[in-house]
Amino acid sequence: MLDFKKILLPVDMSDFSLQVAEEAVNFAEKVGAQEIIILSVVNVVNYSQSYINAIDFDQMNSTIQRHFSKELDKLTESLKGKKIPVRSLILEGNPYAEIVDYAEKNDVDLIIIGSHGYTGIDRFLLGSVAERVVRKAKCPVLTVRMKG
Repeated sequence: MLDFKKILLPVDMSDFSLQVAEEAVNFAEKVGAQEIIILSVVNVVNYSQSYINAIDFDQMNSTIQRHFSKELDKLTESLKGKKIPVRSLILEGNPYAEIVDYAEKNDVDLIIIGSHGYTGIDRFLLGSVAERVVRKAKCPVLTVRMKG
């Protein structure tokens, strides 16, 4: 029998990932999960100041962090009426690597992640965080493909 007590739900705060969040919570309730951790990973590219003097990366990073934090708080609050405790956090770095690392270090039983289902050149150009998570994670990964 599957025992998914701690579920990790990575989101990028897109409308797509918010739809996936709702589906993930419904799934978690059905399997009797005890906790959902919503994880958002901020990926701010750090360029050398010798290349770009006009951009204050610390300020840009701070602004992005505040935006994600506010949106994540709204999402977490909207899910608090559900039967399962929900908490959230923001990490900084490469999204797939941070997701996989967090899951491993925190004994996550299942990762639920959205996938746009890109193929061919779209997948090559856009990359796929979900695909990399599926390949690298040591726990089961459930990918959700939403129509949209």
